[in-house]
Amino acid sequence: MKKLLTVVLIAVLAIPAFAQITPIRDIQYTTEASGDSPMNGQTVTISGIVTAEPYAYGNSYFFVQDDNAPWSGIFVYDSAPDDILIAEGDSVTLTGTVEEKYGMTRFTDLTSIVIEEKGVFGIEPIVVTADQIATGAAESESYEAVLVQIRDVAVANPDEGYGEWSVTDGTDTVMVDNGDYYFWPAEYDSIKSITGPLHYDYNNRKIAPRIAYDIVEGVKKGQDKAYTRIQRIQQVRYSDLVKAGVDAESDASYLVREAGDSSLMTVRGIVTMPTGISYAGDGIKFILSDPHGGPWSAILSYNADSTIYPVLFPGDEIEMTGYVGEYTTDDANMTEFWLVGDIEILNFEQALPDTPVVKTGDLRWPTTAEQWGNVFVKTENCVVTNNDLQYEVMEIDDGSGAALVDDDSDSLANYIAPPVGTQLQSVVGWIYHHYGSYADSTTYKIEPLFERDIVAGEGPALLTSAKRTPQLPSSSDVVTVQVTAVTNRSITDAKVYYRVDNAASYTEVVMTDQGEKVFAGDIPAQAEGAFVDYYFYVEDEKGGVSTLPSDVNLKNFSYVVTDGNPTIRDIQYTHWANGESPFHGSTVTTTGYITAGQGYVTQFTNSGVSALPMADDSGPWNGIFILATPEQLAGLQYGQEVTVTGRVDDNYDEYWRWQKNTYIVADSIVAGDVSEPPTPARVSISDIAADHESFEGVEINVTDFSQIASINQYDITITNGSDSILLDDDCVPSEIFSITSNEYAVIGGTDTVRVGDYLDIVKGVYLFSYGTFKIEVRDGTDLGLTSATEPVVPMTYALHQNYPNPFNPSTSISFSLPEQTLVSIQIYNVRGQLVQTLTNSVYAPGQHTLTWKPVNLSSGIYLYRINAGDFNAVKKMTYLK
Repeated sequence: MKKLLTVVLIAVLAIPAFAQITPIRDIQYTTEASGDSPMNGQTVTISGIVTAEPYAYGNSYFFVQDDNAPWSGIFVYDSAPDDILIAEGDSVTLTGTVEEKYGMTRFTDLTSIVIEEKGVFGIEPIVVTADQIATGAAESESYEAVLVQIRDVAVANPDEGYGEWSVTDGTDTVMVDNGDYYFWPAEYDSIKSITGPLHYDYNNRKIAPRIAYDIVEGVKKGQDKAYTRIQRIQQVRYSDLVKAGVDAESDASYLVREAGDSSLMTVRGIVTMPTGISYAGDGIKFILSDPHGGPWSAILSYNADSTIYPVLFPGDEIEMTGYVGEYTTDDANMTEFWLVGDIEILNFEQALPDTPVVKTGDLRWPTTAEQWGNVFVKTENCVVTNNDLQYEVMEIDDGSGAALVDDDSDSLANYIAPPVGTQLQSVVGWIYHHYGSYADSTTYKIEPLFERDIVAGEGPALLTSAKRTPQLPSSSDVVTVQVTAVTNRSITDAKVYYRVDNAASYTEVVMTDQGEKVFAGDIPAQAEGAFVDYYFYVEDEKGGVSTLPSDVNLKNFSYVVTDGNPTIRDIQYTHWANGESPFHGSTVTTTGYITAGQGYVTQFTNSGVSALPMADDSGPWNGIFILATPEQLAGLQYGQEVTVTGRVDDNYDEYWRWQKNTYIVADSIVAGDVSEPPTPARVSISDIAADHESFEGVEINVTDFSQIASINQYDITITNGSDSILLDDDCVPSEIFSITSNEYAVIGGTDTVRVGDYLDIVKGVYLFSYGTFKIEVRDGTDLGLTSATEPVVPMTYALHQNYPNPFNPSTSISFSLPEQTLVSIQIYNVRGQLVQTLTNSVYAPGQHTLTWKPVNLSSGIYLYRINAGDFNAVKKMTYLK
């Protein structure tokens, strides 16, 4: 598994420490001609809203802003690990170093990324003119890294080199940075608006659009009206594509017409799928593409009235007016263009866009598949892996993951799928986002128009059906491994390479043809406890080379030599980064102790099974999950010894959600006596952060005094001040542990905890879910608390994080008192100036909440301080107008 980000909670401790939260203006503002920051070289903490996410710029940098004003933006030259999703609109707190590099003030070398709240947005672009932001303009330094918008411009130079271009609004000329926003400036006379952060690079100020939505096209050369390009309708942010797999909604177009809106837009493009060929019920549909082709370039138009469209053929250039909507089927959510009025055919027999070659594995998940929706693509060198499907024609795989081929086209109504194992030279079709489930990656389907779009052929061998005999070798066993080479070519060389105990080099064994291009070879017997890695190598008559796994530097097949049943550590331990068990796919028998009661059951909705953790020793690599039916798991208790027989699986069901844990899919469970299970591993947050994979399935007891760094609707981030982990409530009822989105969590039905509070005890089982490792709470004692029927008086003083934060127009500030006390709460700006005294009164013991509504104050960071007896605390909050 990939290592999670180190998150440091930066606490605002006292009034003299206000400098811990630095307004971006203090970093950026300067009167020096150089434009260099007065804080160059200093390490500081900033807080603001992400205005451009890193995925728009190759995951190399992003932009943050803390006010809708000049001097309020900063260029962050760093990116988070893959496990941390930094999305446009997120409220973040970052610690890093201010650096001047080539004339640009950068915030770099991040040591802390705290996502305070997801999807806040609130930063609107500042409308500017070219003479304010152009290179050398007096005001341009103040807009550096600020989200700006320039309107009603003409293309000054469509090619400034390196994909960059420039525009003018009559006041001056400003550069536009390159990027994946699918706009071709040489084709346009005018542009209605361009939006993006103002970048400085290679001695030029440049607007840096993020996606196609940021450039609103004007009139193309030689045309008399403005057309909305299809890419601007279709393209969505990477962060929304990640969320789409969970909410099935976040891939919706940003141009969908809302209720009550009657506005229309006009599109122009090339017909790629004709009318009348694909199923549309009593209606009619076709596909329109931008002539440039590529990602996001096509859209489907449907109408229930089959007479409303003229007969359209591939190559027809048309224009049509209408609006954008979303058509939902199960998980799928497909953008469509709904016609209002008539279609005008402008030209005939125009060139069709190029057909891009994609991997079948890229059609399984929104982050890689959604961009190809309605686009005609080609897959190459595939093998038929299933031809017995209820609705689709077949399943194909080019080695990167299986994709479905569907018969939406009437011309495929009588097509007979070739046998499983047939190699296909290519399959061409459009990508339909239609029915299916994200859980098993069946929402995206390839839709050929004609049988001729499915071409049988030859190519390098696709290696499949890897087997090992015996599956669980002992020290006396020679291990026979075999693989099937699916190809129409002759195989000239077949080998298996193996090594023992992670040795620096591999030993080669020649494999022999067993018939039907099944090749087998023998790995010699090894000593008990040996960890053996191996991979297959095949070369054909034309020099085509294939290996399995395809990238042997990332993964090998593996096994552990055991004279008897394997331990859980034997099953779990691997030195490969993907975390896959050396016994993946093998049937094993192992014994351990249940480490959670019936309150801890993860439901796998598609297959009717649930999960319980078990362990046979304390510490890393000694925990695993049992998958079984609820009936098989019924009655099992914490501490009960069980012997489980079943198949080891690291990719079970429920794609994305819980797929990457190592499970034993139980055939049988023999229950023994109830006793004390192995002692939970006593570990620090830093121990876990250093090697997440080794704690998968392990019962842990966190030794740190853990502070809550952030809360969202799914989980809590806790930190020891240098590293962090997630704490989750998926497996317990709300009366034990309930998380309320971005505000607070309730423990034991009575105790409310917020950002900044401490947890005395944190225990649970470590689990990988939704792309991240986390501690799953099993019952109330895992947090050192039990359910209470009576409200309890807080044992300590506390000042809680305001909610909402950021906020507009008001926010709530809560505090806890163990005794009656005089309480003073005062609001300060970041310069330490008193803004308002919110209260100065005596309060009874308990929880109290006040509301603050700023009056005549500017957006930005504010701090609130409590004085109650000997207790003092300070927290920060963000006000956005």
